Amino acid sequence: MSNGAVEGIGVLERAVELTKAGISFVMATVVWRQGPSSGQRGSRAIVTADGAIYGWIGGACAEPVLIREAKAVLRDGEAKLIWLGQDSDFLGLHIPEGVVTIPISCQSDGALQI
Repeated sequence: MSNGAVEGIGVLERAVELTKAGISFVMATVVWRQGPSSGQRGSRAIVTADGAIYGWIGGACAEPVLIREAKAVLRDGEAKLIWLGQDSDFLGLHIPEGVVTIPISCQSDGALQI
């Protein structure tokens, strides 16, 4: 589903195009990562209401979660910080209010905050 050919400044250009066309979207940015993870800090992607992705946030484990959560943001009109990781990443931690923790199914030890 990813249209990953749009990278870097191209993601921002796509945002301008979508805005001019009156198409709603979510801009997602990786703000923290723990390797191994294909998502890199600063990676960006746009997700539209129909689930199209322009840019790159991460691989097969992150993408479906990103689409689902982006649709929720569009529906609710409220931004959120998403923490993707293994169940064990969240045990015993104080998770700040507003942070959504989502266990992912990948067997790597990688994690992302988007």
